[in-house]
Amino acid sequence: MLTALILCLCGISALGLSQDQGDSQGLSIEFSPEKQKYITWDRLRLYLAMDSGSDELEIDLYLAIATPDGQLFCLVPDLSFSGLMVENSELFPADSSYFRTLVPAARNLRLFVGQVLGKTLVYKAVFARELDLAEGTYTLYSMACLSGTSSVISISGASFYFRPQRCTVSGTIFDEHGLASSATVKIQTTPNATLSDSNGRFRLEGVPCGKTVRVSAWKYGYYCAVVEATPPTVSVILHLNAITEDDDEAYEWLAPDPVNLEQDFCIKCHPGIHEQWSVNSHALSASNEIFQTLYSGTDVSGNPGVGMGYKLDFPNTAGSCALCHAPVAALKSPYDSDMSKLTGLAQRGVFCEFCHKSKDVDLSNLMTVYGTNAIEFTRPFPGEHQVFYGPNDDADGDTDAFLPLIRKSEFCAPCHACEFWGVPVYTSFPEWEASPYNEMGIQCQACHYRPDGVTTNYAPLSHGQERDPDDIPSHLIMGEDNLSLHYESAVVSIIDSSASGDSLSFEVEVFNAFAGHHLPTGRPIRNIILLVDADDCDGGALEFIGEQTVPVYGGAAGGSRDYAGRPGKMFAKILVDQRGHHPAPSWRQTVILSDTRIPALEGDISSYEFSIPPSVTCVRVEARLIYRRIFKDIADEKGLELKDILMTGDEKTFTLGRR
Repeated sequence: MLTALILCLCGISALGLSQDQGDSQGLSIEFSPEKQKYITWDRLRLYLAMDSGSDELEIDLYLAIATPDGQLFCLVPDLSFSGLMVENSELFPADSSYFRTLVPAARNLRLFVGQVLGKTLVYKAVFARELDLAEGTYTLYSMACLSGTSSVISISGASFYFRPQRCTVSGTIFDEHGLASSATVKIQTTPNATLSDSNGRFRLEGVPCGKTVRVSAWKYGYYCAVVEATPPTVSVILHLNAITEDDDEAYEWLAPDPVNLEQDFCIKCHPGIHEQWSVNSHALSASNEIFQTLYSGTDVSGNPGVGMGYKLDFPNTAGSCALCHAPVAALKSPYDSDMSKLTGLAQRGVFCEFCHKSKDVDLSNLMTVYGTNAIEFTRPFPGEHQVFYGPNDDADGDTDAFLPLIRKSEFCAPCHACEFWGVPVYTSFPEWEASPYNEMGIQCQACHYRPDGVTTNYAPLSHGQERDPDDIPSHLIMGEDNLSLHYESAVVSIIDSSASGDSLSFEVEVFNAFAGHHLPTGRPIRNIILLVDADDCDGGALEFIGEQTVPVYGGAAGGSRDYAGRPGKMFAKILVDQRGHHPAPSWRQTVILSDTRIPALEGDISSYEFSIPPSVTCVRVEARLIYRRIFKDIADEKGLELKDILMTGDEKTFTLGRR
């Protein structure tokens, strides 16, 4: 099989070479018959013997390994000394279907008649270091080609079954009181974990023998600790340092990116995470156009007195917006921070350190006490040790601490659960709390901080550890920023159709299949529109004779994207103020006029009927679900760009069977 693979790579399947040798040029290459002697738990030492039968031969030599999961890697040895000994090798991924991806181990090797390179070519521990060998069958192969060509003159291979030996790592955890019990101890970046016992002792089984690993320890109220160890070992010692519980209200926050080069800033160590954050709704919470135009009562060009605006209704107050939208400003002045006059870090919205300094939340007065008023912080005083809370209990830096809360929905609650004038306005957290997702233990972060599958290192510029990409939360905040969740959250189905005489009736179900809250959620100005159309299969629109239509909030200006009056439905929370204006902004005294949003794992069914002319024998029905961040009339008034985001839909064709 191996021979056929390599011959196929080179396009010379007619050469008829054997598995172990090809003698068209008098060259034989053979893996050592003693190969089992050279396969050990920590490395591979397969020696290769070469014997030339030609007067003189110049070759390119290829060495490779195929892993049990089908990956192919070429080896390139360090040839800084004589003898072709592969003491320090590099691995290069190769494509088994494309010869040009193969990387030679050595080029232009000159061999003479009778010359033997006996057992001097070695595959060594590079595999265990870089591939972290799993148990299974591996295939090693060598191939010689005439220098500078793809003409194979010899080939050989050897397969072996590898079972890594596993060892134990044990030791003791200490804190400032002495022996530390109930500390989480693990092999860093792996799920191999345990707890220290009442004597501070721990024992980790199944660790690859002889391979240096990093052992981490953490306990609530303490920084993470990490040491290196080479198993087997029983003498690992880790010291846990307690976090100072003080909070300095005069603390000078770290900027996400450079204010001046003498200060520390987040992007210095976390460029990838910063790039994601910089375009998400947290970074833009104080500066995005929808928020700013609604707060100041302007349009996007800054013209005053355009449409609704908080400052138009309450010109002498700043409101409580900063509690969530500009938390650094709110910590200094919670009810007197004018959102149109922010400066410095306050303009950066919810930036990195704000969340990573949040220690706890107080939800005892959920909905009425919100934002920074419901969050406890750990901000060190000058001279005290820095602290950053994060989602991993095996973090690397001496300033890092694991915070279990940061992986729970409650961490998000202070800014996603509040009421104004006694009316529940922002209810994403209560919606989740009352949903089946809470009962199933599925947290907000599971969707909105879903790993991107690409990022493998939190801090690549600061000696961060490589991790499984599925273990690193994305800071894109899936949903309002990254639209992937919009495309996945709902299912639209055309159901229960019936043709009777000159009309076709059917129902459309919209099911909230994958959102852990209502659809839509958050700001009451967000809305979802179901549009239903029917034609005669040739594009000729059919007359709608039903009653279910999109309300006026879908846009009533008569344009192509004004959907009011068309067959369909809107899903939204509509507020009405004391003067009867609706949709009204949440800062006014309002009541809920209607709430047609769809709770998690629930559905909505609406009915439609279209007239069918006698000549029509085919009807095509289409249902589309469209998301809008703001009601169209408000967007038009403010000059805001309104995007119709197609979430999903359904289409069916009906043959009427008429003659």
